[in-house]
Amino acid sequence: MLDLLKSGLRYGPVYAVCQSAIESERPLDPASTWAFWTKPRSKLIKLFVENYPPAPIVRRILDATPSERHRSDLDDYYKMPAEFFMLWLDRKYAFCSCAQFSNQATTLEDAQIRKAERILGMIDPRAGDRLLELGCGWGAMIGYIRDAFPGGVSTDAITNSPTQANFISSKYGVQVTVGDFIEHEYPPESYDRIYSMGAWEHVPPRDVAPLVRKLFGALKPGGRLVQQFNCAERQQTPGTLLLNQLFFTGLEFVSRDEQVTAAEAAGFVLLQERTNDYRPTWKAWYDRLAENSRAAIQMVGVREYNRALLLLVLAWKMIDEGFARNHQFCFEKPSDGRRGP
Repeated sequence: MLDLLKSGLRYGPVYAVCQSAIESERPLDPASTWAFWTKPRSKLIKLFVENYPPAPIVRRILDATPSERHRSDLDDYYKMPAEFFMLWLDRKYAFCSCAQFSNQATTLEDAQIRKAERILGMIDPRAGDRLLELGCGWGAMIGYIRDAFPGGVSTDAITNSPTQANFISSKYGVQVTVGDFIEHEYPPESYDRIYSMGAWEHVPPRDVAPLVRKLFGALKPGGRLVQQFNCAERQQTPGTLLLNQLFFTGLEFVSRDEQVTAAEAAGFVLLQERTNDYRPTWKAWYDRLAENSRAAIQMVGVREYNRALLLLVLAWKMIDEGFARNHQFCFEKPSDGRRGP
């Protein structure tokens, strides 16, 4: 109890409650956990929990945190066995990015296929094209594109996770580069299409512009950069910004305008832009993890099960409170290879 109080005073009550739940020796009850975190709160309570600790204190905490911690958190998360993620992702391809639900009757599998169709339309690959996926997850889009274009395109991929790379190599026979796609050096004009789904959220704001410039150089004239990720819809409060650090240290979203401005400054032209509601996907994943709680705990233990359950419900809450929105962008490098207007 004393530790909970100390944590609450330093990092805020929501952070402390989540930390205590993660560290609990008992598995969280899915029904009560969902009800607790999704129920409406009074404006006064929201004002307090979102703004404590004060912004200057939160900024000092974040600035004092080594940037390497974010990569370390991602590495730890994806060191868990692939079988754990297969318990709650869609059963056909195992997409770990926002699906496209049409209504409440849409299954997770159908919603992910609808999303993949939309993204593939933006990528618009042609026979013989060379593609690159940044942050390839469990190879879902690689598998989908292979089914749609058997033998027609080649796909390179990069992930920070050796576990994911081995899984993709075993399932699809694709050799995946293990590394940080932010720091990776790309050969000039070597790709026809570069795409990213659910990975750009982990690009720190300061790295967005330099990375987009590198990708512009890596694309052939007329090439496309297609992205699906969460953009900041409104400024994060001190409390919510600090809460992110429980899951991925340094996580801080860029806004839609910041992303588009950086891409256009690099020379890209925005061809298409769409948005999608991430809440049904988070809920579907939550329900499937809850249904498979016993198997999940056997695989990764109570702590990681609790952490995953909280991550899914809090991500739903973040979208529901309007802090972020899922965007899909299609940028094109002008066919003459020069910078856009």
